[in-house]
Amino acid sequence: MGNDNIHKNHRQRMRAKFNETGFNGWSDYEILEYMLYNVYRQGDTNPVAHEILRYSGGSIVNVMRNARDFTMAENVKNVGESAVLFLRSLKEFIDYYRREELEYEPRRLDVENLANIINIIGFELDREDILMICMDRFMNVKSITNITEQSGPRYAYTSTEKIFRTATMSGAKYVMLVHNHPDGKKEISHDDIEMTLHVDNMLSAMDIMLVDHMVICGKDVLSVKSRVVKEEMQKAQENLPEDMYYEFERFF
Repeated sequence: MGNDNIHKNHRQRMRAKFNETGFNGWSDYEILEYMLYNVYRQGDTNPVAHEILRYSGGSIVNVMRNARDFTMAENVKNVGESAVLFLRSLKEFIDYYRREELEYEPRRLDVENLANIINIIGFELDREDILMICMDRFMNVKSITNITEQSGPRYAYTSTEKIFRTATMSGAKYVMLVHNHPDGKKEISHDDIEMTLHVDNMLSAMDIMLVDHMVICGKDVLSVKSRVVKEEMQKAQENLPEDMYYEFERFF
């Protein structure tokens, strides 16, 4: 009974601290300990928070990423499926909020803020994902949708039907595709080019412009459309001046 009162008083102090400062100045384990109050209604969550952080290399970021894998419940002492499900739900909620924030406060997609928007979207580290950014006629972001239907560490698949449905439902005038290479390999594959050409033709028939298909390789971003344009122009005119390449790279 005494221990219960100690933990109860500790929780009350933690809640009072949160009301006063938010998470400013808190350590990672204190933040996780506090969040786990939503799962463990009684008792001390401090040891559990330490165990989860130790399993995740001491990083809150890794905690959220590991929550996608239910083996955490098997490998971390006193952590059950309810805790892992809560952390996974929290991660999904954060990702959803970040995407919705872009739609709630429309911002124009351009070269300067492309990297920021991609960072807001976020990508998983263990699998490829395909995201579709739909924009209005002023290139303000209307929606960001994960259109992946199947994926793994080195592949991702979506259907023409899903691309068509996503574009029409958003009322887009411009579209950008974005997918990631979890291994960081800086390479545009033949499949990437074929998909880009196919989607470009399909959207053009709907009077929608595919601005580009970007490939995120770690900190680097590759433009599939720029690659296609260069290859087509090289075929048409082998002696194309180098400054024209620069113009295409700058635009896409």
